[in-house]
Amino acid sequence: MTQYALIRKDTGSRIVHQASWAECDAAREVADLFGESGWALNLGDDGEMVFLQTDWSARSRPWISGELWPMHSDAAGVSPSQIPEAIAEAKKHGVSISFTKDGRARFEDRAHRRAYCEVRGLVDLSGGYSDPRHFGRIANEDG
Repeated sequence: MTQYALIRKDTGSRIVHQASWAECDAAREVADLFGESGWALNLGDDGEMVFLQTDWSARSRPWISGELWPMHSDAAGVSPSQIPEAIAEAKKHGVSISFTKDGRARFEDRAHRRAYCEVRGLVDLSGGYSDPRHFGRIANEDG
């Protein structure tokens, strides 16, 4: 998933939206169907269609302005019933972690994300030098 800095066309407010390439393409195609340039997304529970444009002034790097943190991660999360166990396991390895009510891990910054993910054995295969990485071989279909 990639973070996108966007501006709502109706209010001018800035948002940061996380989307895959496929979701990004779909949002642009929907905007085209409505004769709009940019993105079309349903934001909120009311199902209202909102049109957005890319915030080029942010240069698609929200982490520079701090908008990315804290980050909530589904991938590094646990079942809500497993939250106490996950906190205890991380603490045993010297990493403090908190979770949302639905079990998403809450990371305060990049170093915190890396420390927790390495404790859990999670890797970011498309990450950079400071992102969680594997130590050893990656398992494949052959075991």
